[in-house]
Amino acid sequence: MNETPQSLARNANAIKMTMKRRTDFAGKYPEEWNDLPRTRKEAQSIKPAPIHYFTAKLCPYGHLERRFTGGGNCFQCLTLDVARRSQLQKKEREAAIISKRETRTCPECGEGFLLRPKDRQDKIYCSKKCAGAESKRAYVRADPERRKKQSAKSATKRYREKTVDQRRIDRNKYSKNRGPRRKAAHNVRTRINNAIRHRLNGGTKSWRLKDIGFDVDKFMEHIESLWEPGMSWDNYGVGPGKWVRDEIVPMCSFDMTDPKQAKECMRLENLRPLWHEANQRKAKIDLKFSKRH
Repeated sequence: MNETPQSLARNANAIKMTMKRRTDFAGKYPEEWNDLPRTRKEAQSIKPAPIHYFTAKLCPYGHLERRFTGGGNCFQCLTLDVARRSQLQKKEREAAIISKRETRTCPECGEGFLLRPKDRQDKIYCSKKCAGAESKRAYVRADPERRKKQSAKSATKRYREKTVDQRRIDRNKYSKNRGPRRKAAHNVRTRINNAIRHRLNGGTKSWRLKDIGFDVDKFMEHIESLWEPGMSWDNYGVGPGKWVRDEIVPMCSFDMTDPKQAKECMRLENLRPLWHEANQRKAKIDLKFSKRH
């Protein structure tokens, strides 16, 4: 495009005024802005055209700023305008979300959650914990040994976070879920191992039921044959109105660290069902007897 003498004169005059204003406003703007084109026409004549030019002329709102080559807009004015429009769009979106009450289902935990105004539009998971669950599983799957350590660490952390009452409730819950056979085996095994720990002052030696020849099925048949009226596996346990397994010759009379004596203590002829209250009275007598011997 050919320039007319008039347009060339106007551009030269505009450059002259820019240089004067830059001198007047020296120190009030970054020094590197002096490297920008002095007028829009000068910027458009450069190939490729720069994004900004700087005339050092205040905009109608008093901003001493660069201007865009494309439209001649003040950089500061455009930035504020974009921020205002963004804030308006945000408020409109918040109002729309609140009015819609949109709910989504978390693919990790399956729980529904209400989309909040501050949430991203593409939000999928209900929380950061659910969002990172899959990546954590992948991290653990990559190394089997790390998986064992991670599982043990998580279980320990969950256990320590619980109060004493919560731990007791969990133990009781799991105990109720056991059937009669598992409950009987657990009761005998725990009783034997507690006796061993007491004998060894906290030692960890323990016997499995098969180590002492204890058969749970035969034990249950034997106990059922000796039941008194009102006894059943439903009220087997510790507490009023319940019955327990009792050793006729008390366990404190045997060295439970010796498998032969443990087997002798737990033979069926030495076991019988006894109401909890009667067992408590017998236990006091057995304790006095064991202290004398």
